[in-house]
Amino acid sequence: MLRGAAYYYQRDSVLRDPWDEKTKICGVSVHAKYGGWFAMRGLVIFKDILVPDLPKKDPVDVVQGDEKRIELLEKFNFHWKDWSFRDVVLLMLSIRRTEEVLCYLAG
Repeated sequence: MLRGAAYYYQRDSVLRDPWDEKTKICGVSVHAKYGGWFAMRGLVIFKDILVPDLPKKDPVDVVQGDEKRIELLEKFNFHWKDWSFRDVVLLMLSIRRTEEVLCYLAG
């Protein structure tokens, strides 16, 4: 993952874990501007390019508090087919993807 591109939320991102210990909770990446990411689909490695002075940037933690993080993880793990997990951040920003964009992302 490109460092700083998206914040990765997982079960241990929640202080008060509401799930049964046997329940598998997968993590999800959320970009500050573009919302939830289903998967990282590419990687490019340049073996001969070294940039030791490249500043390291941490991702922005945009899903604040247990309530919103639980909502995000619940939507991603149990309702992923409706894509609503992608909108947890976008709804906070009053932005919503169009149906055309959702069709493109699904296909």
